Amino acid sequence: MMDQLTPFMKKLTKAERDDIYNKAMAALEQGDDDEYDRLCYMLPVNPQSANDIKKLIGIEALIASGINLIEAVETYGEEWLNN
Repeated sequence: MMDQLTPFMKKLTKAERDDIYNKAMAALEQGDDDEYDRLCYMLPVNPQSANDIKKLIGIEALIASGINLIEAVETYGEEWLNN
């Protein structure tokens, strides 16, 4: 039996968002796509986008992706992660 994955959910302040965004843009300018992707996944995804992705790939794959789901859970509730 696989271990239950824990969704990445972190509220960010405006300063934290700005810092991540600036670091992501610097990584993009340097051609570091992996770092750019890693940083972008730290930014909360739009709830509707998260729901659309969930419908396409399923909640398990969405959680495994490491995308920040805090805004989706705040919008749809904790039970959204289970169905």
